[in-house]
Amino acid sequence: MTWKSFHDSVHGTIMLHPVLVAIIDTPQFQRLRDIKQLGGAYWVFPGVCHNRFEHCIGTSYLCGEMLTTLRYLHEDVYKDPIDITDKDILCVKIAGLCHDLGHGPFSHLFDGPFFKRCKNADAANWTHEQGSCDLFDYMITNNQHVKELLEKYNIRKFEQDLIKAMIRGESKVYITTNHSSSYQKRFLFEIVSNKETGIDCDKFDYFARDTHHAGIRNSFDFNRYFKNVRILPVKNAAGKEELRICARDKEESNLYELFHIRWTLHRQVYQHKTTQIVEEFLVQALRLADDKFGISSSVKNMEKYTLMTDSIFYRILCSDDKDEKILEAQELLRRIQSRDLYRYCGEINSKKVEDDGCKLSDEKIAENMGVSLDEIFLGRSNFSFGKKGKNPLEEMIFIGKDGIPKRRRLTELSSSLPRSFQESYIRVYCKESSKFKSVNEAFQKWRKRITNEDEEDRK
Repeated sequence: MTWKSFHDSVHGTIMLHPVLVAIIDTPQFQRLRDIKQLGGAYWVFPGVCHNRFEHCIGTSYLCGEMLTTLRYLHEDVYKDPIDITDKDILCVKIAGLCHDLGHGPFSHLFDGPFFKRCKNADAANWTHEQGSCDLFDYMITNNQHVKELLEKYNIRKFEQDLIKAMIRGESKVYITTNHSSSYQKRFLFEIVSNKETGIDCDKFDYFARDTHHAGIRNSFDFNRYFKNVRILPVKNAAGKEELRICARDKEESNLYELFHIRWTLHRQVYQHKTTQIVEEFLVQALRLADDKFGISSSVKNMEKYTLMTDSIFYRILCSDDKDEKILEAQELLRRIQSRDLYRYCGEINSKKVEDDGCKLSDEKIAENMGVSLDEIFLGRSNFSFGKKGKNPLEEMIFIGKDGIPKRRRLTELSSSLPRSFQESYIRVYCKESSKFKSVNEAFQKWRKRITNEDEEDRK
C-alpha cells in the first residue's frame, strides 16, 4: 500500500500513512461514518452534521504534526538530537486515529447519560476509551491486511500497548528509550489525550471542527501553539526527571482561548436547552429498547458493537415489534422528528438554589415551585473550563526566556482570567403544552423569589 491524500474541510489536504489507510478501510473504523460527532445537537444545529470518522482522521493528522514539529524545533533550537523516532510518530498517529473508535450511538450520550441510567451491569464502569481499545484489538485480529502492515512497520505488542495507553491517557505509564538515558517519554501521553492539563490534539481538532460546522468563531490557534512548545526535562513528584511538553509563557492568552472556546461550545451547542431535551428523549428511547436490541450489552461483544451506531434510531423506529416498551420508544423518536418536545421555561443558577453545595432533589424543587413533578422535567447543566472549578492553566508547565520550566501560581497568571471557572444551572421544562402557562408562571415566580432572597442576603 502507498500513502494516500484525504481532503479535510478543516485542515485541507492530509497525507495518510499506509498503516492509517489500512485501519480506515476496516468495518470497525468505517462505522464512525454513522456516529454523529455532536449527538442530539444535530436536531438543533443543522450544520453540525459531521461524524466521528473525520474527527479521528483530523486528530491523527494533528498528532503527527505536533510531534514532528516538536522534534524539529528541539533539534533546531537546542542543537541536540532528541529521541523521537519515526515509529513514535506513527504510534501517535495511530492512537489519534483510533482514540474515538469506541464511541457508541450519538457519541457522548451513549457512555454518558445513557449508561449512567442503564440497569445493565456491563455498563457500570464502561467508557468509550475502553471501547476504543477493545475495538482496536478486535480490528487487528479480524483484518489480516492491518495485522500484516503493523508487522511490516514493527508495530508489535509493545507498541500496540503503548497506543492503547495513549488512547486512555495513562500518563503514569512510562515508556523508556532504547539507550541509557534516564529520561522517560512522558510527553507521548500529552499529545492524544492529556489527562493532566486537558491540552491535547483531540481538543484542537474537535474545537476547530465543531466551531466550523456550528458557525462559531474559533479564537484558539493550534499552529501557534505547536511552534511555541518544547520538550524539556522536568522533575516529577518523586524527584525523577521526565521529558515533558512545556509552553512558552507568552502562550498563556492563546491557551486561555482554548478553554474559553470549550465553555462557549458547551453553553451554546453541546448543552443548548433544546439539545438537552432531544438527548433526554433519545436516552429514554434507548433505555426502553435496550433489552430487545441488546444496546448496552453490545459493549461486551465487539462483533455486535461494530454495528451499534446511530442507525439504532431507525432500527427502533421501523421495528414491527408490538412490545409496549418498543411502542413507547417509537413514540419518543417520532416526537423528536416532529419537534414535539418539552417546552422550556427557563434556568436558574444552582448556587442560588442549592445551599452549601447540597443538591436538592427534583421532588423538593417541584415542591418549592408549587407544581407536580409529573408536570416538569429538570435538566442540570454544567459549564466549565475543563477542570471543574480550577484554573486549568495552573497544571501547565511554562517556560520563560530563561528556558527554565515551571508551573505558575494563580497569582502569577493573567488578571484578565475569569474569577470563576465553572457555572451550574437548573433548567425547567414543561412536559405538556396544555399546562405550559401555569407551569411557566410558577417557575418565574419561584425564580424571582429566589433571586430576591439572594440579593437580600448580599446586602
